[in-house]
Amino acid sequence: MADMSLEKARIHAGIWEGVLTAPVDAAPALQVMHQAQEVPGIEVTALDGQPGQFNVRVPIPGRAAGRRHPDLRHSGQSDRADAGQFRDCHGRAASSGHPG
Repeated sequence: MADMSLEKARIHAGIWEGVLTAPVDAAPALQVMHQAQEVPGIEVTALDGQPGQFNVRVPIPGRAAGRRHPDLRHSGQSDRADAGQFRDCHGRAASSGHPG
């Protein structure tokens, strides 16, 4: 389909959003790739009252968003925390990155 265009609208809460314009009535199936792997969770929905226009939502993979470290949660009760009090999203103790 040569007469298709996709314009970025915004990035919000880890979701890339855009508007697809295409000479079709039904939402087309799209495939998004990141580092040679398909990105799951793509949403393509018709925009009400705008024939041939579709809202596209693509979850941004963590690595593409520039995240270098896993999400950390504090498990201690005091205001002072050392690395042993932090856990990653899998419950593993986080390292301070400093020896000793």
